[in-house]
Amino acid sequence: MSFYREQIISNPRKNYVCYACGKIIIGKHLYIAGISSIGDFCTMRIHIGCSEKAKEMCSVCEYSFDCQYDIGECFREKCNKR
Repeated sequence: MSFYREQIISNPRKNYVCYACGKIIIGKHLYIAGISSIGDFCTMRIHIGCSEKAKEMCSVCEYSFDCQYDIGECFREKCNKR
């Protein structure tokens, strides 16, 4: 991403859905905004724990340097296999 911003939201005004696991976020979470590799601006909200698991998952993936996969889809697929 050419632009990337990650911010911890401590007291959200409403509940959101986690981009990674698809469950409701209540309370503290990450708000991520950036420009994708194809030039689209995107935002997501994600549990802090899911973010850490996703970073760990991506670090051992053989495609991590040239990933064209949706991180949420990949995360849910890998978590459902365990």
